[in-house]
Amino acid sequence: MPTLVGARRRGFTPEGFRLFTERIGVAKADSWIDFSILEDCMREHLNEVAPRRIAVLDPVKLVIENYPRGQEKNARRQPPAEAGMGKAQAAALARAVDRA
Repeated sequence: MPTLVGARRRGFTPEGFRLFTERIGVAKADSWIDFSILEDCMREHLNEVAPRRIAVLDPVKLVIENYPRGQEKNARRQPPAEAGMGKAQAAALARAVDRA
């Protein structure tokens, strides 16, 4: 188990720790808590509050050989659960993908 200072340095939030303590509860007996429970609490909290960004800095051309020539399909990413977290964006899928 990391220290609180080390966990905060790695991006763990106080709200995630609160959720973790609510989930595991209080007991008089010694018990082992799996680290994945803490990770799940942090992930659950960050899914609600942290916007995601992705960037392609050095794109490469991708050719899908078994995709039909001349056919293009628009794919949409799944919008986040919260409406204020951004909008869904379309991405074109074709035989040759070379756009970022």
